[in-house]
Amino acid sequence: MYVLEEPSECDREPVRIAVLRNHPGNYTGKMITSYLKETGADVTDFKAYKGELPDPDEFDGIIGSGSPYNVREHRDDEWLQAEQELYRSSKRPVLGICFAHQLLAESYDGRTDKAEGYELERGPTKVHFTEKSPLFKGLDDEVIMAEYHGDEVTEVPRGFKVTAYSDLCEVQGMQHKRKPVYAVQFHPEWGSQLEDEGIDNDAGYQLLDNFLDITQKAKVRREAPWYKKVGLAIGDGFEHLFGED
Repeated sequence: MYVLEEPSECDREPVRIAVLRNHPGNYTGKMITSYLKETGADVTDFKAYKGELPDPDEFDGIIGSGSPYNVREHRDDEWLQAEQELYRSSKRPVLGICFAHQLLAESYDGRTDKAEGYELERGPTKVHFTEKSPLFKGLDDEVIMAEYHGDEVTEVPRGFKVTAYSDLCEVQGMQHKRKPVYAVQFHPEWGSQLEDEGIDNDAGYQLLDNFLDITQKAKVRREAPWYKKVGLAIGDGFEHLFGED
């Protein structure tokens, strides 16, 4: 489990994370919040499906949750469009999970639809990572992740690269090429689904830990003295694009 480091001169408080819940019975959102709080992060939930959204400048990172909804049937909903605008405008690290992965794709002019043949990907699934990324730091190239979806990203938005795939889904992960914006189709938070099959969810929790690390580093760099920012920003850019060995 990720443990927040001792506060430094530029990082005196735990990272503040906004979790956007995209459905009234959003148990996956609750699992995200529960795990993050265990790490010591300062987490606030927002009922995005009711139009509740954070001021992104008041948080260090934003995570959008899964949902039984699908994007294609709710494209004209005001709450969904408002969440998309938040993803586009946020200068903080963003992680979209499942529904939010698809929503994030469309917010950048990508496209989602029913999976080919409407094959519902459900249960433990082997995911292959194709790109180095700080989000996948410390993970094997192939991992087992929890899945539950019937829609998928069918057109990757311009400015993004695909970072993961599975046998049934070509876009299991993607990230922006310049901004700290990440998205995964699978559920890194859904440990109970894997544990019911006798599988540990260490890889899923490690991914969430990595996002917290990305968020904390961005916070430290944002609050650093001006004369340190340039070198730190260059280092962050290389890590975002190429990951860490």
